[in-house]
Amino acid sequence: FADVELLDAFGIAALRMEKLPSDISAAQAAVIRQAGRGQALIALQDRVAADTEIKDLLARYPNEPGLHYLYGVFLLKEDPPRAVGEFRREIEISPSHAAAHIQLALEFLRVADYDQGLKYAKEAVALVPEDFVAHVAYGRLWLQLGKTEPAIAQLRTAVKLAPGSPDA
Repeated sequence: FADVELLDAFGIAALRMEKLPSDISAAQAAVIRQAGRGQALIALQDRVAADTEIKDLLARYPNEPGLHYLYGVFLLKEDPPRAVGEFRREIEISPSHAAAHIQLALEFLRVADYDQGLKYAKEAVALVPEDFVAHVAYGRLWLQLGKTEPAIAQLRTAVKLAPGSPDA
């Protein structure tokens, strides 16, 4: 991958950073570019090389915000239990990482561990009250627990936030 600007853009997106490539500091460049290489390999559907790249990145920067989330998303379809571990590690590093909370809520909904999911959904809604997906997860979890009133309240909020979304 010779295009450094493209790698920077991939890396910023993969790490869910709110900045432009021109705003990257010299200290951030190495981790962002390697994350970008990992994300580019995912886009190219080279899962083996992407796995190696991301594992190397985690070995070099084990406490870097966003990296465990990136790896969790990568693992989610093929190894959900490991993905859950990565999302939890992300929250240890970055307690306000809303996307990791949402992923955990959705995964616990999927495996019918509703009480665990509810904890993460509640935290996600507190972190990002404007995110309709957090409200959808929270509402669906309440519904599975037979609590229709809080479920309807959350799902109504989701519809208000994203009226065109089929999920809401």
